[in-house]
Amino acid sequence: AVQETSLGGFTLNWTAPTTRADGAPLSLADIDGYRIYYGTLAGNYPNTVDIKDGSAKSETVNDLSTGTYHVVMTTYDTSGSESDYSAEIVKVAQ
Repeated sequence: AVQETSLGGFTLNWTAPTTRADGAPLSLADIDGYRIYYGTLAGNYPNTVDIKDGSAKSETVNDLSTGTYHVVMTTYDTSGSESDYSAEIVKVAQ
C-alpha cells in the first residue's frame, strides 16, 4: 500500500527592519529581499526560501510534510549584504 504523506504549510509575517546590525539607518529602498531558513531541528536550517521583494511583509511556505519547523529569517540589501539570523521561532505546518 502507498502511504499518503500529509502536506501542509506555514505563514510568516514580519515588519521590515529600519536599522542595520551596526545601528545605521536602513531604508526600505535599500532592502532587496528576505530569506527564510527552516528545518525540523532547532538550530539546523537546511531549507531556504528566497523572497526577492524588499517590500514583502509575509510569505507562505507550502508543500511541507506536516509537523514542526524551526524558522529564522534574514534581510539582504541591494549590495548583497545579508543580516544575521533573526531569533528562531517554531511554526507548525498543518
